[in-house]
Order: sequence, then C-alpha cells, then structure tokens
Amino acid sequence: MAQKGSEKRQFLRFPVVLPVDFGKADYFLSTMCSNVSQRGLFVETSQKFARGERVCLFISLPNQDDPVKMIGEVVWTTEGTTKDIEDNTVNGIGIRFVDGNPEADQLLKGFLNNDKKNKQLFVSMEENRLIL
Repeated sequence: MAQKGSEKRQFLRFPVVLPVDFGKADYFLSTMCSNVSQRGLFVETSQKFARGERVCLFISLPNQDDPVKMIGEVVWTTEGTTKDIEDNTVNGIGIRFVDGNPEADQLLKGFLNNDKKNKQLFVSMEENRLIL
C-alpha cells in the first residue's frame, strides 16, 4: 500500500513554458503548458473541464516545423485562486496522453531528454517558429 502523499507518477515531470492549443470539435483554446512528462502535462485555463473529458492537443516544441498532435484525457482539475490579466479565474487541468502515437511520443521523449534532466525548459516567443 502506498503511503499517503507519495508520488504515483511513473515519469518525471519537467517545468516548461510551451505553447499548447487544445480543445474539442466545437472550440480550441491557446494557452501555455507549465509542466510536462512523457505521459501527460498540466495547463492553466479559464475554461472548466470535467475529469474524463477527451481533448485534442497540439504541443509546439522548439525546432519542430509542426506541433505535436496528441489525444489526452483530463485526469484532474483544480480551481485557481488567482486571476489572469483580464480578471478571469484561472483553472488548471492535468491531462494524460491516451492515443499512443509513437511518432509524437518519440518527439516528446527527445525533447525531454535534451533537457539534461536538470534545467527548466523554456521556449520564448522568439525561439518558437510556430508563433507569429
């Protein structure tokens, strides 16, 4: 039996600042990912999502011409106590990748391995060719 508060993740999470577009057929949101692992990520959003909802993700990685497309499932949500610039409540969602896309998995794994496991990953607007 696991101790209370023990880490359940199988893969390390890395702090990042990466552009992410995600959503469903009727709408898409553009936001930033604040941490990522090989199996999931966390994004802040003013939209509310329910656990179990499936979303399509387009993750912009540096030195990639096209964003990495993955399907994810919302596995946890949190209501923020802070407000964004437009005075909207910021909610966060944890998303687990569920599609098993081998090419996307390899691109993400390569990106995370290049981090040397100790540095914060940050992609500035100038470095990311996908942001105009």
